[in-house]
Parts: sequence; structure tokens; C-alpha cells
Amino acid sequence: MFVIHDTQAEQREKTARDAREAALHRAAHEASEVLRRAHEQLTTAERQLGATRVDLRAIADNLPVLVAYVDGERRFRFANSTYREWLGLDPEEIAGRLTHEVLDADYVAAIEPYVQRVLNGERVEYEVGATLNGSQRVLRGVLVPRRVHDQSADGYYLFIDLDGFKAVNDTYGHQCGDEVLVEAAHRISRCVRGGDLVARHAGDEFTVLLTGPAIDRAALEKIARAILLTLSQPIRFGAKVVQLSASIGMLPRDQAASLSGEALLRAADAAMYRAKVAGKARIVVHELHDSPAGMHG
Repeated sequence: MFVIHDTQAEQREKTARDAREAALHRAAHEASEVLRRAHEQLTTAERQLGATRVDLRAIADNLPVLVAYVDGERRFRFANSTYREWLGLDPEEIAGRLTHEVLDADYVAAIEPYVQRVLNGERVEYEVGATLNGSQRVLRGVLVPRRVHDQSADGYYLFIDLDGFKAVNDTYGHQCGDEVLVEAAHRISRCVRGGDLVARHAGDEFTVLLTGPAIDRAALEKIARAILLTLSQPIRFGAKVVQLSASIGMLPRDQAASLSGEALLRAADAAMYRAKVAGKARIVVHELHDSPAGMHG
């Protein structure tokens, strides 16, 4: 028996096999390096994202507005710390709850048309009069649709600017804010008669009760316009200048005869907030049977 080997063919096969193995080793090493670099990049990105989230949270928590993210099911996914100040709820308690479980029903109803628009992809701004945590307020909001990879909106961000005297306090400090309130009270008092009563109702809200000699509606409107005018004049404290405007809700005597004191306040308060919603710096007359009539200052 003769066994004949083609040693050259075997050598060529071994060389090719060695080359394939070397190529596989190189490919595995390169793949390992790619994975290592990708892992490093992912780790770095996660750290940066974490830092960014911390920064964004800090910014949102220190804004003097309500900031939130609400998903397409009307469920809060994020709320800033201002919710704690204004609603008495921790942001952690709000997350996961539906909007109607957190916000007053009239406010939820008032903004529903705007929510429908933002979920259709439209950026929306609004100003509505509604109750927030039991207090009647004028609320200015911006709703921004949340999109991922250019898909349709799956939720929206909620930015609500609360009305009030906060801007003066934030700009000049609480002492200046108190001085402005005192000056406003003096200016209002100079516009009414001796027997009338001027009182600070709450925050930057004042109530005027005309208890002196009876006057007709024209004279009542004249007093209201005088108050509107005097409060629109700049208030100066040294180098500081504060520019105010007023929204006045008015209830005439002939409309007030059948109402209790509490009902009188509610009626005038409702008219005042309608004046704010209508554009501020104006008077709205509350009518028991007719639509409220707005009068520019």
C-alpha cells in the first residue's frame, strides 16, 4: 500500500485556516473594542443625562410658575416644587395621578379645550378664571405638546403663571411690596366718600363698601373709574418705580338688596375676575339677571 500526501496542498490549507482564524481573532478584538467604547460612551451619556436631569429639576423647582408634564391619559408624570407651595401636595404625590384628581374641577373643565388642541400638536396659550386650591384666580398657561421622534403628541408640558402681587415682591422685596399695598390703600381711600369703607380683602385684593349717602349707578361708576385711574399712576419709592393696574368688579346697590354679605363679596369677586380675564385695567358690573358688562378704564 502506498500513501501519497500532497504536502503543498496541506500547507496551503493550513495557511488559509490560520489566516481565517487570525481574521476571526482580529474581528472579535475589534468588536470587543467597539463594545467597550460604546459602553464608555453610554456610561458618559448616562452621567451627563443624570446631571442634566438634576439641573433641569433644579431650574423647574425654582421657577415661580407651575411646571408639569402630563401624558395623553391626563396623568401627571412630573410636577415641580411650586405645586407644593400652591396646592399643598408634594410633587412625588402628584406623579401618577390624573389631572382631575389634583386640580379643581372648574379649572380642569376650563382648560379642556386647550388640552384637546395641544394633544393635536398645537402649542397653546390661555388665560382663564378658575379655582386653584380653593382660591379664585386668573391663571395664565402655556401648553406645549410632547413629541418623540416626530410622532404625534403623546402628552404635554404644563406651565401656569399665577396672578397676584408676587412680581412686585420678587423684583423689589417684600418690604417694598408692603409699602405699595399701603400706598394703594391710601389712593383708593382718597377716591371714596367719608362714610365709605376700604379694606384689604386678601393678598393684593381690596374691597370697597359704599356705606355713605346713596348714589346712583353713574356716580358709582365715577368712583370706580377714579380708583382705576389713580391706581394706574406710577408709585415711586426713591429710585424704584412700580407700575400697577387694577381690575374692578362692581355690584350696584339695586342689585345688592336681596343678597347676604357673603353673597355680595362672591358676586363682586366674580365680576373682578371677569375683568381680569377680559384684559385687566377695566371695570365689570355684576348683573344678577343680565350678562356682565365690561367698561374700559
